[in-house]
Formats: sequence, C-alpha cells, structure tokens
Amino acid sequence: MIGSFSMATAGTMTFDIADVPKLVDDGFFDDVIRHEMAHVLGFGTLWTNNGVYLKDSDKYTGSFALATYQLEYHQPGATWLPIELEGGSGTANGHWNEGVNGTAPTGIVDGQGRDMKYELMTGWLNTPTYVSRTTAASFYDIGYTVNLSAVPEPAALALWLLGMPLLAGVAARRRRGPASL
Repeated sequence: MIGSFSMATAGTMTFDIADVPKLVDDGFFDDVIRHEMAHVLGFGTLWTNNGVYLKDSDKYTGSFALATYQLEYHQPGATWLPIELEGGSGTANGHWNEGVNGTAPTGIVDGQGRDMKYELMTGWLNTPTYVSRTTAASFYDIGYTVNLSAVPEPAALALWLLGMPLLAGVAARRRRGPASL
C-alpha cells in the first residue's frame, strides 16, 4: 500500500519460450512485452484493490479513465468502460473488452479512426496495436502520476515510460494533483 493506493513495487513477466521465436519473427514481441508490463504495473491486476473494478461485473469505473474514454472514443454517455469477461482466467477481468474473442471490430473508434479491437490492453493481440489515452489514464486511477498531455503518438511509448521508475527500482509515489485531460 502506497498512500491510499495498492501499487506494484516489484513484478515479473514469464513468456513461453515456444511462442517467442514466432512473436519475434512476426514483429509482435515488443507489443506482448508492453502489454505484460502494463499488467505488472497494475493494469487489470490492481483494479479491484483500488476500487475501480468489481470482479466479474464487466464495468471499470475509475473516474479518470472513464472521463478520457468518453472523450477519446466519443462515448459521452458512458458510465463505465467495458471489461472482458471471456477468454478464461488469463484474459477475463483484466482487459478492455473487444467482444467476440477479438475476431470482430467493436465499432468503438477513437478520433484517429482506430477501433478498440486494436488497443494494446484488450485480451487478444490484433495488429497494428496502439495504446489509448484511456489506458494511460487508468494508471492515474490506481495511483500513478500521469500527464496525459505528454502521451506521445504512437502512445505505446507511454507504457515504457510509465514502467521506467519501477524497473529502475525507484519506489512508486503517490500522485500529486489532478490529471489533465
């Protein structure tokens, strides 16, 4: 517990060595690493502890990610973000929902025309991936300091930057001030 938040102070990622060569050859291994790094930092893994998600409810209610989602995906009436409940224990309850096991577009599209199906933090790897501002804002909801105006395009770099203090052994700190949308 750091401040009033449950936050990661250490973590590990394990990859199936039989999958790695194909992921590398296909150019997807960096996406998989970024995706798993987000889980180590708390995406999906610390939502319940921080009161932004009730397991098996399919409703993420963190206020900063929700406000960002409403703007980014043109969903002004949304009162929650949809969470994946399919795919088993490694997928359900820890990813943005993309529906139909990742096989069809969601119809939820950001201002750049990117369907949520391709967001890095859904439960299935669909390419080309991107990291949404909504995902970055979800880290604010669980206690990280996040400057959404500094989220670069492609925003995938943001997850690397979010993880750098943790990877360098610097203790996570309680955020200061509101996030800027």
